[in-house]
Amino acid sequence: MRRAFTLIEVLAIILIASVGILAATGVVVYAMYLAAQAQAQSTGMGTAMSIAADPQPLLRPDRASDWDASQWTRGSYDLTSGGAISCECRGYVNGYYVVRSESSAAADVIATGVRSALVTVQVYDRLKGRLLTSYTTRVMRSFIPAVTP
Repeated sequence: MRRAFTLIEVLAIILIASVGILAATGVVVYAMYLAAQAQAQSTGMGTAMSIAADPQPLLRPDRASDWDASQWTRGSYDLTSGGAISCECRGYVNGYYVVRSESSAAADVIATGVRSALVTVQVYDRLKGRLLTSYTTRVMRSFIPAVTP
């Protein structure tokens, strides 16, 4: 009696093995995509928290890919104003497109020269332009009035 596999059995085994290998490859590729997305969101949040604290980031000038001061636009406002004030900064930082909005209502004036402001930072992916992360916080702004002699 001869014992062997027929051609149909061998083809069935190859088909089942191929489907299994393709499924495993798909899981690995999807895991790599999720890891890259998580890393982008993590570094995006770090960038957002940094820009929320400092609207004029001080990055190394030799890292042109991370920072281009000529592309960073920064609006300013007058802290001595008693009314509502706002400004917006935007540009590329750490390889991401960042939009920073700061606003303060007239009710946010705490004392002469001191007011709170709401800061919202949105970080976008440079390649696809999708929103990676958004961060909102409240900061205190103060200034020392000029003293005339």
